[in-house]
Formats: sequence, structure tokens, C-alpha cells
Amino acid sequence: MGHRTSGRIGAWRVPPNWSPRDWFEEMRAEAAAAAWLAELDFDPTRGVPLTAFVQQRVWARARTRYRQEWAYALRCGAHPEGSERDVADDGLSPAGAYESLQDCLERLSELHRGLIESLFWEEQTEAEVARTLSISQTAVSKRKRRILEQLRRWLGRPEKIKGMRF
Repeated sequence: MGHRTSGRIGAWRVPPNWSPRDWFEEMRAEAAAAAWLAELDFDPTRGVPLTAFVQQRVWARARTRYRQEWAYALRCGAHPEGSERDVADDGLSPAGAYESLQDCLERLSELHRGLIESLFWEEQTEAEVARTLSISQTAVSKRKRRILEQLRRWLGRPEKIKGMRF
């Protein structure tokens, strides 16, 4: 991993069931595999520098792996803060909240689900998503707001959820 990338990844909380040392080694292995595959996939005719292409692939793979580990931990009911936080204010366990959100996301159209996944799971900017969909950044912002409002209604939370950044 590059210094900048490893510093950002090193600042993430270690998922449950991992020691910090083992988790960092896992991330190094994921980064090495992603870099190798990126070099194989690299197309110099697209005008993107190799280092930028590889770094983007490494960063995306690290984020995906991190999210997979936390999703698994939430499904299994693990919580890094201890058992006193295992039930949210609304009575849902982390696993129950995760399942409720997954159910709502599955109810979205493929286009809307893809937009949310790009913005929140893949951490793309609204401008990047707009370029992919060939629409304006403003249109992406408006769609995102409408989709999030729909998800709030389906989850029984018409108000904005405290602490969530939208």
C-alpha cells in the first residue's frame, strides 16, 4: 500500500474478531492482490496514469473488504463497544437494523439501488456518479435525497436519522 493509502486505512476501526496486526496484514494482502489485478486490467489508451488507476483499485478493494467485515459483524450481532449497545433506541439489534435496511434497499429499483451503492458503499462523489449516468450532479443530488427520504419512510423514520450524514 502507498503511504497515503495505508495511513487512511490504518485510521479505520479494526473490525470485531480481528487483531489490529492481523487486520493490517489482511489489508496489505488485499492491496497487493488489487494492485496486481489492476496492472493486468490497465489500458494505457484510456489516458489514465497507471499509478492513479492502481491506487483507485487498491482503495476501492480495501473499502469493499472493510465493509464486508463490518456487515458480517453486524449480521452476527457483534458490536465493538460491548453488549450494552447491542440494542438501538428503536429496539432493533444491529443485525436487525442491518436486515431492515437490506430489505428496503432490495425494494428499490436497480437504478436507485445502484446510485445509493455508488455513493455510500463505493464512496463515489455525486459528480462521479453523474458522469457514469450521463446526468448532472444536481440531478444525482435530487435523486439521492428522494431515495433517502423513501428509505426513511420504509424504515418508519420520517425524520432524518440523528448522526447519519446524507
